[in-house]
Amino acid sequence: MAEAHAVETATLVKHELRLRVPFVRGKRSGQVPTKLPHSFYLEAYRLNGTGDRARLWVSMLEELTQVRSLDLLTALPWAYAIDRRQLLRTNRAWCSSCYESWRSSGRPVYEPLLWMLQVVTVCPDHRQPLDSLCPLCGRTQFVLSSKSRPGHCSRCRSWLGRVHEADIMDHHVAEHLRTAEIVADLLAASPYVGNRVRWRKTRLINSLLKFCHSHNVSLIRALADRPEQRRE
Repeated sequence: MAEAHAVETATLVKHELRLRVPFVRGKRSGQVPTKLPHSFYLEAYRLNGTGDRARLWVSMLEELTQVRSLDLLTALPWAYAIDRRQLLRTNRAWCSSCYESWRSSGRPVYEPLLWMLQVVTVCPDHRQPLDSLCPLCGRTQFVLSSKSRPGHCSRCRSWLGRVHEADIMDHHVAEHLRTAEIVADLLAASPYVGNRVRWRKTRLINSLLKFCHSHNVSLIRALADRPEQRRE
């Protein structure tokens, strides 16, 4: 959104977005902040999650943009099925080949939700490990920062896209690739079944994936099975 309006992320967040969303916990719960909290960017990864903060931001952005179903850009459709613990990365990860492919073909460069999930460590399209360190400055990055720009390092602002030679895939990478494909299939199904999946008790995504691998089933099938039928 910041890039589309030719402003820095910090300007958009500070002056237009953050002041519209109330605090969701603590003594100031329900109050609208008068300034951007120091911890905002540190905890911004939660905006991709399943909690109240994500719900409030989705609601606010839908109202501002008049675009519906923005919850599909987050893990919210699976809030009643998958436990939020161990779900999201606190630092950014990306596929440099995806960035390069999108830019060279003139497609929009963006940050897929798939990359935000801790269990996903390999790009299912390019079959290579996700990066988490800028190749130029060597630093990690928050999921969202004041200088965020899709495809660029938020520290030194260098372009993160690269062309990689295809490597022979070993067993270790193949296993992680299978995990990425399973999770990608689940996210693709969000518009159709996500909001209808409810359990009395949510399950850790790691446990669900263990079940998927051992029983050779999809995450959707794993979610459909009753917990007491599982052998984890």
